[in-house]
Amino acid sequence: MKKQSLTIADIRSGYSEAKRLSDKSDIWLYFVIRPISFHPTWLFVRLGISANKVTLVGLVIGIVGGVFLAFGSYWAAILGALLINVRFLFDVIDGNVARCTNSCTKYGHYLDAFSTYIMIVLMPITIGIGVYNHPDPYLNYLSNFLFGMNVNSNIYLMLGISGALFSIFGELVTSSLSAVFSMKPVKHRPKAGIRRNLWAVIYWLVCGLIGCMRPLLLVAAITKSLGIFLFLWVLLFTGDFIFLATRALITAPKTSETLDG
Repeated sequence: MKKQSLTIADIRSGYSEAKRLSDKSDIWLYFVIRPISFHPTWLFVRLGISANKVTLVGLVIGIVGGVFLAFGSYWAAILGALLINVRFLFDVIDGNVARCTNSCTKYGHYLDAFSTYIMIVLMPITIGIGVYNHPDPYLNYLSNFLFGMNVNSNIYLMLGISGALFSIFGELVTSSLSAVFSMKPVKHRPKAGIRRNLWAVIYWLVCGLIGCMRPLLLVAAITKSLGIFLFLWVLLFTGDFIFLATRALITAPKTSETLDG
Protein backbone atom coordinates (compact mmCIF):
# COMPACT_ATOMS: atom_id res chain seq x y z
CA MET A 1 0.00 0.00 0.00
CA LYS A 2 1.40 3.41 -1.03
CA LYS A 3 1.88 5.61 2.02
CA GLN A 4 0.78 8.71 0.09
CA SER A 5 -2.71 7.23 -0.39
CA LEU A 6 -2.98 5.59 3.03
CA THR A 7 -6.10 6.51 5.04
CA ILE A 8 -7.27 5.82 8.58
CA ALA A 9 -9.91 3.52 7.06
CA ASP A 10 -7.12 1.50 5.38
CA ILE A 11 -5.38 1.08 8.73
CA ARG A 12 -8.60 -0.03 10.40
CA SER A 13 -9.22 -2.55 7.61
CA GLY A 14 -5.91 -4.20 8.43
CA TYR A 15 -7.20 -4.91 11.93
CA SER A 16 -7.98 -8.60 11.45
CA GLU A 17 -10.76 -10.51 13.15
CA ALA A 18 -8.19 -12.75 14.88
CA LYS A 19 -6.46 -9.67 16.30
CA ARG A 20 -9.82 -8.23 17.34
CA LEU A 21 -10.68 -11.41 19.26
CA SER A 22 -7.26 -11.41 20.91
CA ASP A 23 -7.63 -7.76 21.96
CA LYS A 24 -11.02 -8.38 23.58
CA SER A 25 -9.34 -9.95 26.59
CA ASP A 26 -7.86 -6.52 27.41
CA ILE A 27 -10.59 -3.91 27.91
CA TRP A 28 -8.19 -0.96 28.03
CA LEU A 29 -6.51 -2.10 24.83
CA TYR A 30 -9.70 -2.93 22.93
CA PHE A 31 -11.82 0.11 23.78
CA VAL A 32 -9.19 2.83 24.28
CA ILE A 33 -5.65 2.13 23.09
CA ARG A 34 -6.41 0.31 19.81
CA PRO A 35 -8.89 2.93 18.49
CA ILE A 36 -6.49 5.77 19.39
CA SER A 37 -3.55 3.96 17.77
CA PHE A 38 -4.90 4.20 14.20
CA HIS A 39 -4.31 7.97 13.98
CA PRO A 40 -0.61 8.15 15.00
CA THR A 41 -0.05 5.05 12.85
CA TRP A 42 -1.13 7.05 9.80
CA LEU A 43 1.36 9.80 10.71
CA PHE A 44 4.29 7.42 11.28
CA VAL A 45 3.66 5.61 8.01
CA ARG A 46 3.43 8.88 6.09
CA LEU A 47 6.71 10.01 7.69
CA GLY A 48 8.38 6.73 6.73
CA ILE A 49 9.15 5.71 10.32
CA SER A 50 9.59 1.94 10.52
CA ALA A 51 7.83 -0.36 12.98
CA ASN A 52 11.12 -1.24 14.67
CA LYS A 53 11.90 2.45 15.26
CA VAL A 54 8.45 2.91 16.76
CA THR A 55 9.17 -0.02 19.10
CA LEU A 56 12.49 1.49 20.21
CA VAL A 57 10.99 4.94 20.74
CA GLY A 58 8.23 3.35 22.82
CA LEU A 59 10.82 1.48 24.89
CA VAL A 60 12.73 4.71 25.61
CA ILE A 61 9.48 6.40 26.65
CA GLY A 62 8.68 3.49 28.97
CA ILE A 63 12.14 3.54 30.57
CA VAL A 64 11.87 7.30 31.17
CA GLY A 65 8.44 6.68 32.70
CA GLY A 66 9.98 4.09 35.01
CA VAL A 67 12.64 6.58 36.11
CA PHE A 68 9.95 9.11 37.04
CA LEU A 69 8.06 6.42 38.97
CA ALA A 70 11.25 5.66 40.90
CA PHE A 71 11.53 9.32 41.97
CA GLY A 72 8.28 8.74 43.83
CA SER A 73 7.17 12.35 44.27
CA TYR A 74 3.54 13.10 43.46
CA TRP A 75 3.90 14.80 40.07
CA ALA A 76 6.82 12.61 39.02
CA ALA A 77 4.72 9.50 39.67
CA ILE A 78 1.81 10.88 37.64
CA LEU A 79 4.13 11.75 34.74
CA GLY A 80 5.73 8.32 34.96
CA ALA A 81 2.32 6.60 34.87
CA LEU A 82 1.31 8.70 31.85
CA LEU A 83 4.52 7.77 30.01
CA ILE A 84 3.99 4.08 30.77
CA ASN A 85 0.56 4.30 29.13
CA VAL A 86 2.04 6.20 26.17
CA ARG A 87 4.59 3.42 25.82
CA PHE A 88 1.75 0.89 25.66
CA LEU A 89 0.20 2.96 22.87
CA PHE A 90 3.49 2.73 20.94
CA ASP A 91 3.48 -1.02 21.57
CA VAL A 92 0.25 -1.17 19.56
CA ILE A 93 1.29 1.37 16.92
CA ASP A 94 4.38 -0.62 15.91
CA GLY A 95 2.24 -3.62 14.96
CA ASN A 96 -0.11 -1.38 12.98
CA VAL A 97 2.82 0.13 11.11
CA ALA A 98 4.30 -3.31 10.36
CA ARG A 99 1.00 -4.52 8.89
CA CYS A 100 0.43 -1.33 6.85
CA THR A 101 3.93 -1.42 5.37
CA ASN A 102 4.03 -5.21 4.98
CA SER A 103 7.16 -5.29 7.13
CA CYS A 104 6.29 -7.93 9.74
CA THR A 105 9.56 -9.75 10.49
CA LYS A 106 10.86 -12.21 13.05
CA TYR A 107 13.32 -9.57 14.24
CA GLY A 108 10.50 -7.09 14.72
CA HIS A 109 8.55 -9.68 16.70
CA TYR A 110 11.63 -10.36 18.84
CA LEU A 111 12.27 -6.66 19.40
CA ASP A 112 8.65 -6.14 20.43
CA ALA A 113 8.82 -9.06 22.88
CA PHE A 114 12.17 -7.85 24.24
CA SER A 115 10.80 -4.38 24.97
CA THR A 116 7.77 -5.94 26.67
CA TYR A 117 10.00 -8.05 28.94
CA ILE A 118 12.03 -4.98 29.85
CA MET A 119 8.90 -3.09 30.86
CA ILE A 120 7.24 -5.85 32.91
CA VAL A 121 10.44 -6.14 34.95
CA LEU A 122 11.09 -2.40 35.16
CA MET A 123 7.61 -1.31 36.24
CA PRO A 124 7.24 -3.08 39.61
CA ILE A 125 10.86 -2.42 40.58
CA THR A 126 10.66 1.32 39.89
CA ILE A 127 7.27 1.54 41.62
CA GLY A 128 8.77 -0.25 44.63
CA ILE A 129 11.65 2.23 44.76
CA GLY A 130 9.26 5.15 44.44
CA VAL A 131 6.96 3.95 47.23
CA TYR A 132 10.00 3.16 49.37
CA ASN A 133 10.94 6.85 49.15
CA HIS A 134 7.33 8.08 49.46
CA PRO A 135 5.26 5.50 51.40
CA ASP A 136 1.63 4.89 50.50
CA PRO A 137 -0.47 6.66 53.20
CA TYR A 138 -3.53 4.45 52.58
CA LEU A 139 -1.59 1.24 53.06
CA ASN A 140 -0.14 2.71 56.25
CA TYR A 141 -3.64 3.61 57.47
CA LEU A 142 -4.77 0.04 56.82
CA SER A 143 -1.70 -1.43 58.52
CA ASN A 144 -2.19 0.84 61.53
CA PHE A 145 -5.84 -0.15 61.76
CA LEU A 146 -5.13 -3.90 61.53
CA PHE A 147 -1.75 -4.21 63.24
CA GLY A 148 -1.15 -0.89 65.01
CA MET A 149 1.99 -0.12 62.99
CA ASN A 150 3.16 1.44 59.72
CA VAL A 151 4.34 -0.69 56.82
CA ASN A 152 8.10 -1.15 56.84
CA SER A 153 9.40 0.68 53.76
CA ASN A 154 11.66 -2.27 52.90
CA ILE A 155 8.50 -4.25 52.13
CA TYR A 156 7.94 -2.09 49.05
CA LEU A 157 11.36 -3.01 47.67
CA MET A 158 10.64 -6.68 48.27
CA LEU A 159 7.25 -6.37 46.58
CA GLY A 160 8.86 -4.65 43.59
CA ILE A 161 11.41 -7.43 43.15
CA SER A 162 8.78 -10.14 43.66
CA GLY A 163 6.47 -8.48 41.14
CA ALA A 164 9.25 -8.38 38.56
CA LEU A 165 10.22 -12.01 39.13
CA PHE A 166 6.71 -13.44 38.89
CA SER A 167 5.95 -11.26 35.87
CA ILE A 168 8.92 -12.64 33.95
CA PHE A 169 8.30 -16.19 35.24
CA GLY A 170 4.84 -16.12 33.67
CA GLU A 171 6.29 -14.94 30.34
CA LEU A 172 8.97 -17.65 30.55
CA VAL A 173 6.37 -20.38 31.04
CA THR A 174 4.32 -19.08 28.10
CA SER A 175 7.38 -18.85 25.82
CA SER A 176 8.52 -22.35 26.79
CA LEU A 177 5.10 -23.84 26.06
CA SER A 178 5.06 -22.18 22.67
CA ALA A 179 8.62 -23.15 21.75
CA VAL A 180 8.62 -26.74 23.00
CA PHE A 181 5.00 -27.90 22.76
CA SER A 182 3.54 -25.39 20.26
CA MET A 183 0.98 -24.50 22.94
CA LYS A 184 -0.26 -20.95 23.25
CA PRO A 185 -2.64 -19.44 25.81
CA VAL A 186 -6.14 -18.68 24.55
CA LYS A 187 -6.33 -14.89 24.48
CA HIS A 188 -9.89 -14.43 23.24
CA ARG A 189 -13.24 -14.88 24.92
CA PRO A 190 -14.18 -18.60 24.94
CA LYS A 191 -17.30 -19.36 22.90
CA ALA A 192 -18.21 -22.77 24.30
CA GLY A 193 -19.29 -23.70 27.80
CA ILE A 194 -17.14 -23.09 30.85
CA ARG A 195 -16.74 -26.79 31.59
CA ARG A 196 -15.27 -27.45 28.15
CA ASN A 197 -13.02 -24.37 28.19
CA LEU A 198 -12.07 -23.91 31.84
CA TRP A 199 -8.47 -22.99 31.05
CA ALA A 200 -9.58 -20.47 28.42
CA VAL A 201 -12.15 -18.85 30.74
CA ILE A 202 -9.65 -18.48 33.61
CA TYR A 203 -6.93 -17.16 31.34
CA TRP A 204 -9.30 -14.70 29.66
CA LEU A 205 -10.26 -13.32 33.07
CA VAL A 206 -6.61 -13.08 34.16
CA CYS A 207 -5.67 -11.26 30.92
CA GLY A 208 -8.53 -8.84 31.48
CA LEU A 209 -7.35 -8.01 34.99
CA ILE A 210 -3.73 -7.60 33.89
CA GLY A 211 -4.81 -5.31 31.05
CA CYS A 212 -6.57 -3.02 33.53
CA MET A 213 -3.33 -2.49 35.45
CA ARG A 214 -2.11 0.25 33.08
CA PRO A 215 -4.98 2.69 33.63
CA LEU A 216 -5.05 1.67 37.29
CA LEU A 217 -1.40 2.72 37.52
CA LEU A 218 -2.39 6.25 36.56
CA VAL A 219 -5.30 6.22 39.02
CA ALA A 220 -2.98 4.96 41.77
CA ALA A 221 -0.44 7.71 41.05
CA ILE A 222 -3.11 10.39 41.19
CA THR A 223 -4.61 9.03 44.43
CA LYS A 224 -1.22 8.38 46.06
CA SER A 225 -1.99 4.67 46.41
CA LEU A 226 0.91 3.14 44.50
CA GLY A 227 1.68 0.83 47.42
CA ILE A 228 -1.75 -0.77 47.11
CA PHE A 229 -1.25 -0.96 43.34
CA LEU A 230 2.09 -2.72 43.80
CA PHE A 231 0.56 -5.20 46.23
CA LEU A 232 -2.19 -5.93 43.68
CA TRP A 233 0.42 -6.33 40.92
CA VAL A 234 2.26 -8.98 42.94
CA LEU A 235 -0.94 -10.87 43.72
CA LEU A 236 -2.12 -10.80 40.12
CA PHE A 237 1.12 -11.83 38.46
CA THR A 238 1.84 -14.47 41.09
CA GLY A 239 -1.60 -15.91 40.37
CA ASP A 240 -0.91 -15.69 36.64
CA PHE A 241 2.35 -17.61 37.05
CA ILE A 242 0.72 -20.29 39.21
CA PHE A 243 -2.08 -20.71 36.66
CA LEU A 244 0.29 -20.96 33.69
CA ALA A 245 2.61 -23.38 35.50
CA THR A 246 -0.31 -25.56 36.57
CA ARG A 247 -1.71 -25.59 33.06
CA ALA A 248 1.70 -26.56 31.69
CA LEU A 249 2.12 -29.45 34.14
CA ILE A 250 -1.36 -30.79 33.41
CA THR A 251 -1.68 -30.16 29.68
CA ALA A 252 1.85 -30.42 28.27
CA PRO A 253 2.32 -34.18 28.95
CA LYS A 254 -0.64 -34.89 26.65
CA THR A 255 1.26 -33.37 23.73
CA SER A 256 4.68 -34.79 24.62
CA GLU A 257 6.71 -36.70 22.08
CA THR A 258 9.88 -38.69 22.54
CA LEU A 259 12.96 -36.73 21.53
CA ASP A 260 15.98 -38.31 19.91
CA GLY A 261 19.15 -38.30 21.99
